[in-house]
Amino acid sequence: MVIAIIAILAGLLLPALAKAKTKAQGIMCMNNTKQLTLAWLIYANDYNDFVSPNRDGGDVQGIAAATANWKNPIPYAKLSWADGWVNFAANNSDNTNTLNLTLAALGPYTSRSVGIYHCPADQYPAKQGGAMMLRVRSNSMNGFIGDRASTRTTGKNDWYPAYLQYLKLGHMSRPGPASLWLLVDEHPDSINDGWLITDVTSKSRWVDLPASYHNGACGFAFADGHSEIHTDQSLA
Repeated sequence: MVIAIIAILAGLLLPALAKAKTKAQGIMCMNNTKQLTLAWLIYANDYNDFVSPNRDGGDVQGIAAATANWKNPIPYAKLSWADGWVNFAANNSDNTNTLNLTLAALGPYTSRSVGIYHCPADQYPAKQGGAMMLRVRSNSMNGFIGDRASTRTTGKNDWYPAYLQYLKLGHMSRPGPASLWLLVDEHPDSINDGWLITDVTSKSRWVDLPASYHNGACGFAFADGHSEIHTDQSLA
């Protein structure tokens, strides 16, 4: 009888505990992205209102090794807000190399606190040196914010030229900063560089995918400095 009662109580308590854990992870996730956004805003203040670069592909690969070589550092102009190419490939050093964060454009503005780049609900590890280790970054930046070398002069998104590329804080009027998402938790199977792009010409095609770490929702940070947990549909 005692065992049966304990089993019933456990059945009642475990869902509540799981929900509380998920809520706590969501709060930590929002705190992390809020800190990243504040670093991003301070960067813009130091660079005449220009926001940090937001690069993709080859422009973010091999950054840590090249920058760590102080005799021949990589040009700062090539650095993105966060560098490196994370995936599930075994022994991909970018999966665990924190230099891709501390030496990137926002690194000096985050006090090199690498933990804020990772969502606490992201528990999808990659194999590194015979062990399974969590990857250093869970989030990506809106592909329509920040320059990708070619956009600094055009002000147009180079994938979708009919759409604006927000290069400065002062450009953010359609929509305003409070409605313009900056950072998002990216799906663990989708994440690679720190640049998340969506196909704005088709509702049936995704390029990169947001995550669903928080009971089917994910963390978003907005350009005014606040963070929220949203389902994908709530921002449609």
